[in-house]
Amino acid sequence: MAKTLSKDGIDSNTTIETWHVSQSIDALTGIAAYNISISGSSTVTGSLIVTQNITGSNISASGVIYGASASFGSNQSNQWMDGWNGYDDAIYLTPIDFSTTNMYNRGDGGGPLVVDNGGSVQVGDVSADLYAMKIIPKGFEAYKAVVYGNDNSDSWRGFSGSISDGSTVTLCSATNIDTEEDFTPVVNGNGLSYVALRFFPSSTSDELHGAKIFIRRV
Repeated sequence: MAKTLSKDGIDSNTTIETWHVSQSIDALTGIAAYNISISGSSTVTGSLIVTQNITGSNISASGVIYGASASFGSNQSNQWMDGWNGYDDAIYLTPIDFSTTNMYNRGDGGGPLVVDNGGSVQVGDVSADLYAMKIIPKGFEAYKAVVYGNDNSDSWRGFSGSISDGSTVTLCSATNIDTEEDFTPVVNGNGLSYVALRFFPSSTSDELHGAKIFIRRV
């Protein structure tokens, strides 16, 4: 348990003992653990390295604050994390994220058709595969994915691409709906690379519910 700096024995016309001084040295150099409270402002010139947590009402800096990870919010079980939209474990896709198809038709087209008030999407033609693409955030890598739907006979496949060129790399073989599959290779978040998920429907009545691209820090 951390100690507390003490003023015991420090008074006028009394002898200053060695421990009166050494406790402050021990606390400020990290020789021993002490709880230190600062009332007012503190200015640090140089680097401040924190190995555990910083808690405060207002934290500001004129430069850059670095961290292996960052989270924000008063409730630790529901905090905003660095990564993708507050999540550091995955990129979450809704049905409408699969808004691109490999089929062009002047009639009903291949989809997607929104059904169930947004609960899922369907295709208008079974030959139309649906695609969703997501950039991978910097400092993370995408290592597997899963696509959700109502028909386990449907399948999906993952690809990676770069916004700087038109080529793609296959990340995994065709995988059944609701089944997670690892990527080979993993996709590093470098500001250019993205993951494309391709959904293969077997019927126009099949529903696509969404997907998840798993990410982790690197």
